[in-house]
Amino acid sequence: MGAWSTKILGDDFACDVHGEFMEGYDNGKDLKLIRRELEHANAEAIADTDDGPIFWLALAQAQWECGALESDVRQKVEEIVVKGLGLDRWAEGTASHLHERKEVLRDFLARLQTPPSPLRRRTPSKENPPIFAPGVFVCAVAKRRVWGGDRAWRET
Repeated sequence: MGAWSTKILGDDFACDVHGEFMEGYDNGKDLKLIRRELEHANAEAIADTDDGPIFWLALAQAQWECGALESDVRQKVEEIVVKGLGLDRWAEGTASHLHERKEVLRDFLARLQTPPSPLRRRTPSKENPPIFAPGVFVCAVAKRRVWGGDRAWRET
């Protein structure tokens, strides 16, 4: 896992947490149940000093987008921003990355104070059902040219 951006969802783990929350939201699950399931599934990461803050930021983003930001989650984000928690992966980069991440966190905390326009739940389209059933593994093998031992190109 890694961070590719200073944005709140600019991290693999943050995208996973946010995506799982939104998937449950779109499927009509109770928001408190989604949170409990995420906390249970990510208990080890939450306890980690690097990944824990990422979890709470991603959860806050998802809850805010759905118009259901819980006060304790907002307080955790405030603590993360004020204390500068979870900044190690940006501190390993350049000073400008660390500074930019701190600005993003301050802006995010300010945004959480404003009421959002809650996202509508998306329902799967009945016009274009999935081609494959969930859990089915599909593998396509393409022909490629390789250099043979006889010093000639051949297709495999």
